[in-house]
Amino acid sequence: MKIPSICGEEGPIADFIAGWLGSRELPVETIEVKPGRPDVISRVTGRRDGPHLMFNAHVDTVPPGAGWVHDPFGAEIEDGRMYGRGTIDMKSGVAAMMAAVAECKAEGLPRNGEIILAAVVDEESIDLGSYALVQKGLMEGLDFAMISEATELNVVAAHRGRAVFDVTVRGKAAHSMWPDHGESAIANAATLINSLPKLGGPTHPKNGRFYS
Repeated sequence: MKIPSICGEEGPIADFIAGWLGSRELPVETIEVKPGRPDVISRVTGRRDGPHLMFNAHVDTVPPGAGWVHDPFGAEIEDGRMYGRGTIDMKSGVAAMMAAVAECKAEGLPRNGEIILAAVVDEESIDLGSYALVQKGLMEGLDFAMISEATELNVVAAHRGRAVFDVTVRGKAAHSMWPDHGESAIANAATLINSLPKLGGPTHPKNGRFYS
């Protein structure tokens, strides 16, 4: 919590995580998602084939905002509670997963398979850090993934995701004197946008219906 890591400025916290893992003889690699904004990866592999597990946690936070009673980057503890930007969302989860992987390594685990720790950037924006994991193939062959977002210690087995598309709407230029000689890309785009709610989406047994 004492290292500011506002979305877009995750470099210092990534350096700290990489150094902490390296000091415990854990393998460390980075994926440069954007300049100065790396995902930090640690892969601990057993001696034999087995399940591939991923611990995933994001290191970025939203800005502190106004109205703080405590220093948002002070990690002050009062009455058994720690106060600071990102304490819950989700640096405590990052720390828990780092400690768990380090403990596994110290105890010679996993004996079979692999544990992958992924500390990712940009969750508070458009998830570029997690997209980078997919692009680099780190999600291939996974048997299980755990994300340490705060859930009041309840196990959450499903969560809504999203799909992002780049859409090009074309038109035909024409002089305003003869608009019927052309086609408005803006009007076509408006028609497309207004039609999206009608598309609906798939239904999931745990998350209900998805909407556009």
